[in-house]
Amino acid sequence: MQKRPTHSAVSQFIATVLPPKTNDVQFLYHTPRNPRYNPDTARVDEIVHGVTPTSGVYDHIAFDPLGAQSSATRAVLPRPPCTICFLHRPFNLERRRVRKGTLVLATHTSFDENLTVGWNIALAERLGMKSEESICVQGYKGDPERKIGIIGKVNVLCELLQRRIKIEFGGVEYFQPGSSDQIQVVAIMNAFNADEVYRVLEMAQQKGWITSGEKAGRHVMYLTGQPRDSGLRTAEEHGVAVACVGHVAAEEWGIRYLAGRLQAAFPGLAVKEVTEFAARWESPRKRSRTMSDEAQTSVLSTKKHRRTSNCPHPCPHKMDAVRPTRHANWKTQCAICLEEYFDTPTDREQVVPVKMGCGHVFCRECIETHLSSNIRCPLPWCEAQLQLQPDDCELCAYWEKSHADYLVVTVRAKEMAGSIKDELERLATESSFFKLSKTEKTRLMSYVSDTLKQYEWQYHSGIDLAELLDPFLRVLDPAIAREHYGSSLYTPATDPSIFPPRANDPDDYPAGREPWIAAFFRQWALEYEKENGEVKEGWGVWANKTQGQTYDSWEWEWPYKRIMAHKTASDGHIQYLVKWIGNRYPASWVDREQLADGSHDKYDEQHGIVHPGPA
Repeated sequence: MQKRPTHSAVSQFIATVLPPKTNDVQFLYHTPRNPRYNPDTARVDEIVHGVTPTSGVYDHIAFDPLGAQSSATRAVLPRPPCTICFLHRPFNLERRRVRKGTLVLATHTSFDENLTVGWNIALAERLGMKSEESICVQGYKGDPERKIGIIGKVNVLCELLQRRIKIEFGGVEYFQPGSSDQIQVVAIMNAFNADEVYRVLEMAQQKGWITSGEKAGRHVMYLTGQPRDSGLRTAEEHGVAVACVGHVAAEEWGIRYLAGRLQAAFPGLAVKEVTEFAARWESPRKRSRTMSDEAQTSVLSTKKHRRTSNCPHPCPHKMDAVRPTRHANWKTQCAICLEEYFDTPTDREQVVPVKMGCGHVFCRECIETHLSSNIRCPLPWCEAQLQLQPDDCELCAYWEKSHADYLVVTVRAKEMAGSIKDELERLATESSFFKLSKTEKTRLMSYVSDTLKQYEWQYHSGIDLAELLDPFLRVLDPAIAREHYGSSLYTPATDPSIFPPRANDPDDYPAGREPWIAAFFRQWALEYEKENGEVKEGWGVWANKTQGQTYDSWEWEWPYKRIMAHKTASDGHIQYLVKWIGNRYPASWVDREQLADGSHDKYDEQHGIVHPGPA
């Protein structure tokens, strides 16, 4: 039988994959406190990998309360495995929860440099680059030694390369095509701005891989994490194709790669990956309360969101409005409610007919209610089951990806508002820092109530719900919001560890500057999701439409956080790249008309945008 490896052996192997950096976190982040602990003799049964210390990580490394039982009871229980845990961002690790004998290793800078989108030799080779012929992009933000990218030669169609990237990362958050279908140079970069795009082009020209002149980067693919305004504009100007895989996907690629290397090096070990970035989370306050019981017993940047697909197969959630002139005279009633189309009954809004992907027509209200729990056609004789078409329909693919084993909660405005109010009051009793004035509480709860009513009976994840409730994330001018709600709500928590880490879009706020109320809503929403979450199909009941609003296509209101970039469409009008609230949708391009009036004015002023003629 193969002898189990030691802590030293595993640590040394990881250090060869992720070389130590002087400005990195402590590699031996948490070591066993036993005075007899010896890393050269301590054996390992399993290795757990995670980006952050989520609940899934704690499931493997946390102290087992059963260990506190009598020795007679413990005698029949199996011993917990001897575990090493690797974390990329360990900053919120609660050391008191870590099981005795568990070693926690961590690298932040080295991991970012070597295993995300940057100086990632393994990824470069998987994409067809020859590492020995590639060049290193080195030096960033005053650190001349920092490696932030790799540039290498390839010879591949852009479409094929994009497909390879999707396979590696599970998708692409945003893609901006270049000026050519043929890619000859790939740059994998950990930074994305105008200066770095120019640096990539200059280095490629010095190697003779591309020529100078207009659209010099037409054969270059720039692979990075998050889309950035200046980088996108400069890339478009020089014909460079851009693939942005997202911050989370890049980190999770590194976790999977490291796990694979360890599995190959130590085949006898159980190697586990925990990539539940938006995992369940329990606050220390609630956890201690639960453990004790168990031991004894403004202006919103909102648009009408239209999703369309050019694929020949219908999206299961796509419905087209049927106008009176197009509707067949022989079928004038909804098959579900039997109301006449285009009538306005006394107890409901106008009965608007919509045509589903299978070709059958129902009134919008009935089919919305039906699709909130079932994506099959309501007609029993219809063989079409409105199956997802992830291979052909972009929306279906995203729906399937985001709803696989995906917990959602049904928004119930009154119940949720009461729960939030109770939790705020409980928080205030534990620390005066969180105590709100009467005016602050009134304005905040008014916003909470209005928001919950707007999305009532819809299905949303905890992350989506938390960001919807954040009063500072959706506003056009944070200064006005601070004045309205009070600066105390915008202040960061004195002890951020009592709230769950901001896993979804951590750059929404500057590092260490997230308002405590935003962290509170994330805590509340994730706990509510844990207690009440269900796996459901559909989106729930769509937002109520205002009187006089037309029903030309499938649409509902969904807010965005910010405008990330802009471009000029073929018709000369400006389009905007917007980042949506939560993780329901990837960043996407929208027309000016799809944004709320005035919501783009500040961005236009900052970027010198002048719109041609009337909107």
